[in-house]
Amino acid sequence: MFSTELHVTDGEGSGNRWFVSCDYGTINPTVFQLWRFDEMTCKSTCVRAYRHDSRKEKKQKTDEEYYADLETFVGGQYIEAIIIDPRLHRSRKQSADTVNSVCVTQTTACLTVSA
Repeated sequence: MFSTELHVTDGEGSGNRWFVSCDYGTINPTVFQLWRFDEMTCKSTCVRAYRHDSRKEKKQKTDEEYYADLETFVGGQYIEAIIIDPRLHRSRKQSADTVNSVCVTQTTACLTVSA
């Protein structure tokens, strides 16, 4: 059960493992979250978030625009893995490389984050 006292902090957490979670939407909002993971405490802290709502903004971004936004969002921070919502779906045909990278990222994320 969520508790503000237990789950909300003013700090940026500790630890040196960094991840990005991504809920990608073309019609629904796209959200990136930057997470800092501390192996000693097994706690993750969301340091910052990005959100683009194409309905609200009345502008649907391309994959390339989202990629540029992701690079800007991450800054120069080394990211160990990008965790992508497994319900990722694009209306147009994806390349085999894109699908394979999503599967590898999901496997890595599941093995890493579930610790």
